[in-house]
Amino acid sequence: MIDIIKKLCEFPTAPGSENGILSYLEEAYSEKYGILRDGMDNLTIVKKCGKDNAKKIMLVVRTDTDGFIVNYIQDNGYLRVTKLGSPILSSCVYGELVSDKGVHGFLVPEKGAEIKEDTAKYYVDIGAVDKAEAEKLVPLGDILAVIPKAEALAGGRIGGRGVGTVVGISVLLYLLENATSENCDLYFTFTTQDCLLKRGAKTSAFDIAPDFCITVEPCESFDVPASNRRGEAVLGDGAVILAKTSDYAPSVLLRKKAEEIAEEKKIPHTTCVYSDKTTPASVISKCGIGCECLAVAFPARSIGSGAEIVDSSDIESINSLISALVSRL
Repeated sequence: MIDIIKKLCEFPTAPGSENGILSYLEEAYSEKYGILRDGMDNLTIVKKCGKDNAKKIMLVVRTDTDGFIVNYIQDNGYLRVTKLGSPILSSCVYGELVSDKGVHGFLVPEKGAEIKEDTAKYYVDIGAVDKAEAEKLVPLGDILAVIPKAEALAGGRIGGRGVGTVVGISVLLYLLENATSENCDLYFTFTTQDCLLKRGAKTSAFDIAPDFCITVEPCESFDVPASNRRGEAVLGDGAVILAKTSDYAPSVLLRKKAEEIAEEKKIPHTTCVYSDKTTPASVISKCGIGCECLAVAFPARSIGSGAEIVDSSDIESINSLISALVSRL
């Protein structure tokens, strides 16, 4: 698994600049499967069951991570930026950024400034000698992505920057190759601009109009010092079935079916409430005429930082659970 995750890390993404990874996926799978692209640039890989008027199961994962956009260029060539999404600045400080044109730079705090979550005290140094050179390389409105990185850690765990996003993508790629349904067509959707109010998920659901939807996403792991755990998941809990988030409650029938399958097949799992979390299942469930939705998550430590950590056994549990659930819908 670490090999495909490292491969996916070659494609930095920020909201609105996901084309690199989407083009890679389209090229890799277009000869074997049908491909859909919509106006938001979401990519959907279609796996047909062969039956007429088959129901549709949509499996969804995000492709973007929080990033930055250039909103001012100083005379000395330094870039000023504002947030795209909600990047944790304290985790990005002195970190490397890259534009979708391949220009690299570093996020630097002003001399003597406290490390706070206000972009006004940060600038991006791309090495330009003046404003004219900087404008040619990274003009106003260009998007800067934080470069992802993943490494194998002790205990079968994987850590790095952007791990939550690339692990989610790797889960959907596993399901693409291994999940089957005799009765339903499968739509594997890789969405854009999740960090901007789940915009891609909404348009993709409107286009596909699924009967069922399963989202794959990270949820915060509460096994770190000073965490106030009240029933939330930790690394090693297996697949996390989200019973409620701040903006969503699942189809009860779909949730119960997932729990019954997990019990029957002895798949490690837990059901949790995450009151502060949002999920694309929220916008998908009410798009068009709506559909039955279920959000399945994997625990991840320090989401949004440069030290996101997941457990490979949890990923295996998600793969097994969703594969089994899809085959019974």
